[in-house]
Amino acid sequence: MKCKVERKIHIKSENDKPVSVVAMDYCPSSVNEIIEVISLGELGSGYLWRRSEDNGQTWKTFEPTGIPAIHEPIGGTKVISHWHSGLFADDEKNLLISGWLKGTMDESIPAYMDSEGISSRKMYYQISRDNGRSWEGLSPIIEQEYDRENWPDGVGCYGGYVDFNQGCKIDDEMVLFPAQKMRYFPETGTIESKDGAWWIAAGVLKCKYDNSHLSCEFGEWLTVDSSKSSRGLDEPTLVKLSDGRVLMIMRAGKPSNGDFPGVKFYSVSEDGGMSWSEPAILTYEDGSPMYSPSSMVQVFRWNAGNGVYLITNILDSDDIIHGCDPRYPIQIAKINEETLCVEKNSITVIKDRKPEQAANIRFSNFVWIEDKQSGALRVYMTACPGDVGKKPGDNVPLDSYEYIISPR
Repeated sequence: MKCKVERKIHIKSENDKPVSVVAMDYCPSSVNEIIEVISLGELGSGYLWRRSEDNGQTWKTFEPTGIPAIHEPIGGTKVISHWHSGLFADDEKNLLISGWLKGTMDESIPAYMDSEGISSRKMYYQISRDNGRSWEGLSPIIEQEYDRENWPDGVGCYGGYVDFNQGCKIDDEMVLFPAQKMRYFPETGTIESKDGAWWIAAGVLKCKYDNSHLSCEFGEWLTVDSSKSSRGLDEPTLVKLSDGRVLMIMRAGKPSNGDFPGVKFYSVSEDGGMSWSEPAILTYEDGSPMYSPSSMVQVFRWNAGNGVYLITNILDSDDIIHGCDPRYPIQIAKINEETLCVEKNSITVIKDRKPEQAANIRFSNFVWIEDKQSGALRVYMTACPGDVGKKPGDNVPLDSYEYIISPR
């Protein structure tokens, strides 16, 4: 089934800074009230909270109480920073969960280059019982303190992440959140091994609401070696299948050496995310790989589309893939729940690069909701200029766009 795609500006950029939606969800049990969190500028620059009470037709800014300060100075160019990591509405428990990464940051260098800051990050969550107007204090995820030496299974780590935008309810009591962790290599002093590869593992955080807090447990971690991916497996995404199993699809990176293609991997759990099948390449129904750069993917059940779908960058050839690029076009496609293969004839382009736009433009990072009234998917995405950064004349828009996707 092909889809119909409409596009309009969601938020106009101001002051030549990118504006992007980093979190969005309906308030618990509501079909009208939506909350969104907007990033203003680069990573960690600040957040704007907005609320709609008419299903996204109009928006008003608000200031929730109890959320942490974005930056807390600790001397010189160092600050303690909080990065927002998603919103999840639990209708059964009538509460909102908000995730945060907390760590040090050196404001004199780009956030992604701040190795000391990345290694200091720890995961926290907050709970709201009044539709996001006020939030309880930050609570750490499980008892362990996250750092290079101390992770639940004892593997040295250089940074971890839990995505609270993608909660997967497996029953009325339990929700799974995608998680990842990264290994630190003492012999190189970086996140890169001697052969230049990263070691990242994907998994889930299994959460149950218990006596006013989340009782959390990590499941099995999955990765592949450097002959299959230059970065292991990361940025997982989850969906519960009709037979009760959980499907996880993961980002990978095309190895710089060898003949292994740029692809996405998948795995299946039959016990609610505690153990997983061996990672396998995501393919079409004829067995051929679905080529994809090292980029974000999200999988979900779409009621109006009558099945399970994914959104990611899908390419016709492996030959054009180099690392994280090209990240265009971005498409939506249906997954056959019995074969767990992508139905090639269902692929629909959401957004593609225009000839006048820079070759390094990326259409990849996004958030989405399913409209509770119309059933359409509403995808929110801001174009990115890639690793080279914004350049004059590159025609990379800084506005946030809404893409409305409906079945044909």
